[in-house]
Amino acid sequence: MSDWYPEQNYCTECRKWSQVQVQHRNCGGKKWVNVITGMTYCDKCKKQWPAEISEYFCDRGHVQKMIYTDSAVVLGYGDTVIATVGNMVYVRRRSGAVVVGRRQIHTVAPVR
Repeated sequence: MSDWYPEQNYCTECRKWSQVQVQHRNCGGKKWVNVITGMTYCDKCKKQWPAEISEYFCDRGHVQKMIYTDSAVVLGYGDTVIATVGNMVYVRRRSGAVVVGRRQIHTVAPVR
């Protein structure tokens, strides 16, 4: 499962990562995410489903919108990279949403 990473959540209000790996609500298994295929996987019930927009509730009750994308994340003005794990990147948008997608670096040739 080299392209699968533990699903993690970040609260922009607390400015902290969740201390435990995200659990599948239906069975209590640990959730994994693959941004190449755009899928989420549970290691207990062995089910897979599309990783899409979801809401995360931190320990203090804040609601954090998490957006998963199977494409490279493009940074905009005011966006902040908050973490990278393997080929995944977590970006806090200026709107407060956290986007999780592929990390891809584009280089631009200098103009001569």
